[in-house]
Parts: sequence; structure tokens; C-alpha cells
Amino acid sequence: MIDVPGYLPVSNSLARLSGDAPLHSFGVVVAKDQVADFEEHAKGVYESEGLPEGSGSSDFGFGAWKYDRNDPTLYEDGRFLNSDGEVS
Repeated sequence: MIDVPGYLPVSNSLARLSGDAPLHSFGVVVAKDQVADFEEHAKGVYESEGLPEGSGSSDFGFGAWKYDRNDPTLYEDGRFLNSDGEVS
């Protein structure tokens, strides 16, 4: 569980300089047995970075997610909670 202090302001500056999207992000790979710890860690990082309440949340709430390619209407944003750690 790591975080990169100052990542958001730096990535936003880079995005503006490059003419890219307004925010860059990165994805992480989390072992199935670490999902709960990762979610707790990520929530703490979001809070310590001063992100607005609700950041990192989807229609189901805060947590690791994946798209449901078979039923994108499960949640309006097409995501669902990835509690089993399976990927496709």
C-alpha cells in the first residue's frame, strides 16, 4: 500500500501542459486477499489529499470496481463492486 504525495497537482499540471484530459490517473493491481485493505488505504489517501467527499465512489459506493460487460445497466455508471477479485 503506497501513495505518491502531491501526485494530483503534478498530474493536473502535466495534463494542462500536454493538452491532455484534465486529470491523469493510474490503475493498480491488487491481490484478492488485499482488496479490503487496499480500499481502506485508498480512502485514507483520498482524504489526506483533500479530495472532495465522494471521490473514488461509483454508484455502488466506494470500492474496487470493474465493468459489467454483460449487463452495463447493473449500475448506471456500468461499474459494479469487485468483491471477488476476478478480472476479465
